[in-house]
Parts: sequence; structure tokens; C-alpha cells
Amino acid sequence: MGASTAAPGSTERPCIVGDTNVVNRRERDDSRPPQTAEPTLLVEILPPRLDVVLKTQDLFQAKVMQVEELVDQTTSRDKSVRELEILLPEGLSYSVGDRLSVLEDNTAYAVYKVLKRFSLTKDSLVIVRGESAAYHHLPLQEIIPAGILLAKFVDLAQTATRHQVLRLSELAESAADRNGLKTLAEDEGAYAQHILARGQTLTGLLDEFQTVHPDFATFIQMLPAMTPKSYCISSSPARTAQRCTIVFAGEKALAARQGPAAAKIAPYLPSLKAGDSLTFRIEREQSLFRLPDNPQQPLIMVATGVGIAPFRAFLEERSALRKRGLNLGPALLFAGFQHPDWDYLYRDDLLAFQSMGLVKIHAAFAQATQGARGSVEDSIAAQESDIKSLIASEAAVFICTERPATAAHLRVFFARAIADAGKGSASALAARLAHLDKAIRCVEQGVPEESEETRPLTRQLATAS
Repeated sequence: MGASTAAPGSTERPCIVGDTNVVNRRERDDSRPPQTAEPTLLVEILPPRLDVVLKTQDLFQAKVMQVEELVDQTTSRDKSVRELEILLPEGLSYSVGDRLSVLEDNTAYAVYKVLKRFSLTKDSLVIVRGESAAYHHLPLQEIIPAGILLAKFVDLAQTATRHQVLRLSELAESAADRNGLKTLAEDEGAYAQHILARGQTLTGLLDEFQTVHPDFATFIQMLPAMTPKSYCISSSPARTAQRCTIVFAGEKALAARQGPAAAKIAPYLPSLKAGDSLTFRIEREQSLFRLPDNPQQPLIMVATGVGIAPFRAFLEERSALRKRGLNLGPALLFAGFQHPDWDYLYRDDLLAFQSMGLVKIHAAFAQATQGARGSVEDSIAAQESDIKSLIASEAAVFICTERPATAAHLRVFFARAIADAGKGSASALAARLAHLDKAIRCVEQGVPEESEETRPLTRQLATAS
């Protein structure tokens, strides 16, 4: 028989009949154990643990899409207002009139100081256990990095309360620290001067009184919850359903503030940029700060400064209603700013809405050198006859201002105008006044809420200064 040769180009040795090497090779192949299946390995992809913890408190994380300065920085020395746009998580929606409550992180430095004090790292894993009713703001029974616990769930920047100071005095090892802290807690004047005026925090007191050594659990127990800060949404979902915008004071505006509250402001929102994450919840508006169900009902809107935000959303929504073919009632917008050349917020948008016939705008500028110089109250007084005409036609009134005194004055004016209209029964009048009260917002962007304990003393210091 002839020889069997390998295929051209093959490196395999030619197989020759009777070649014992071939037989032995086959025997070796037959002696190999049979192949077995690969061991099973399953990988389950879970959502980030932080997302799970946040959702238990109705909080979500969103991506910052854009941050834009709204004030002309070439002419303004101490004013900064920015618009921040976020991409909402899939399935989450909002309505015109809702607010965005932002959970502002403690600063990285404040977190670092606490971690160092307790010999922890930001990645140290902790489990917080306690009664859910008392500590509902904490991620109970969850394994969570210490850095996240300190950054997001407790407020390290809040001024220490007298109760906290007294608790520290009980933990002091030296008589000097114990007596010093007790004096600060019990003497209202000493507390106002040493704690409140300086914005002294719990962590700051631990640095100052160095014989006080609480354990980590006691320290966390003493801290207040990180309270979300509320911002008016300035967009309508009719424009882009999965995106919304808010406006807030930038660094220059925060730095220009004076008084005890300024020491507590952490520039969290001003530090954000496109691509960053933001922790928030949608604050569903349960009051009457909503567009009327009847689009033909007249509107009167009054805003100062960043209080323009919800009305920009209102007008975007009215634009969408118009495009759907609905007839709209008349609308007046009274807006107060500082100067037409640098802080007329959303100027282009507002003037575009006016040119579309969606609103008639009366803008006033406190520092204008000519033209519409004055206050929003001046504009309202000048248009009193038009206002009374709309109120007689059942106009809905909305007020959003940075100044509580302005809100109070406007409430008196519009309540009197509603009463003078004398339309309907006494119960109808009461209902309209109740609507007015629920359609007034005061916004002071970027300043945390004060506790009941510190608020009267803040007023005392402000009066003294």
C-alpha cells in the first residue's frame, strides 16, 4: 500500500501504515479522562448599596447635565445665580409647582476631620443599629462606608445646640472643660456670643475642648439629620419630561452674605459641575401653588430674585397648553430684580413668553439708573386698576419672594383687593383668602433651616448688629 501523506502546508508528521508511533499516540489519547463541564459561576449585578439605602428615604441620585450662570459677571461684583439641570432617573416624574429637595453633602474636609478623630477611613464599614422611630434618618441595619454615613446622613455643619453643649460637658474629663461647656450651655449670653455668633459646630467644640472623647456611636447619636434643602423647580416637564432645572445662589452671593447664618453655608451646589451626581427627592406640592385646572382662569404672579423660578415653569406650561390648542386666560407677572443689565433672570425666556401673548410683564429694578427703577410693590401700585379687574374675574394670585417682609406686605394688599371685590358669599371669600395664603412662598436659597433653639437668638444678634 502507498503511504498517506499530510496535507500540503501541514506541520503534522505523516501517518505511515504500520507506524507504531501512531498507534501509541492513539492509545495515549484514549487513556485521557473524559472532559467534564466547567464549574458553574453566577454573577448577580446589584444596584449600588447607597441607592438602596437612599430609596428607603424616598431619595434618588441624578446626574448633573449642565450648570449655567444667569447673572452677567462682567458687571456684577457680588451677585451670582446659577441654573442647574439634572437628568431624572427613569420612571421618576414631576409637575409644575413641585420643588426639588437636595441632600447637600457635608464638605470632604469636615468628613475627613471626623474620620481622623475616630481613627476611621472613608471606606471603614459600619452598621448602625437603633430604634427606627428615633433614628429614622439613619441607614439602620445596613452595612455602609463611614465616609458615606458622615457625608450624607448627618449634618456636621449645623451650629451646636445648647442641649448638645450640655451633653458634651457631661463627657468632659477635666473640670475646666466640664465647667466651661456647662457655662456655655446654661448662660444664654455666653452661648450666643461663643457658639451662635461663630457658627460653632459640634466637631469644632471637640477640637476646642480636648478632654471630651465621645465614642463614635455617641457622636452620631448627637448629630442632627442632614435635612434636604428645598429649591423651586424652574422648568416644566412639557419641555423635557426627564430633565428639570433649579436656580440657586452661587459662591459670590454666598460669600457676600453677613451674619451668623453665613458661617453655616457650605457651597455644595456651587461646587457641582456637569457629570457630578446629586442626591434629591421630588417634593410634591400639596398646597395650591399650582396652575389652575381651568386654563382660562386669570393669573397674577409676583416674584423677586430667584422667586422667578416657579413662574418660568408656569409660563413654559402655558406655552405647552397653547400649542395644544387651549385658550388661556390673561396673566400678569410682576418681577423685581436689582438691575436690568445683569440680574434680570430668564430675561430672554420671559420676553419670548410675553411676545407670544402668554403674559404681560411688569419688571422693576432697584438699582436701575433709568427706566423702570423701583420695587415690585411700586409696579403693583401702578397697575392697581388692572389687578383689581383680574381679581374681580376670579384671578389666582401667586407670590414667590426672597424677602418675608415683602411677602407679608403683598399678602395684605391682595387680601384687601380680594375682599374689596366683594364677589360671592362669605365662604367663597374665605376660600379665596385661604388659597392666597397657600400660594405664597418665601425662598432664601442656600441657607439651612435654623433649629427652634437657635432662631430667637439669631434674631437677637441681627437686631443688635
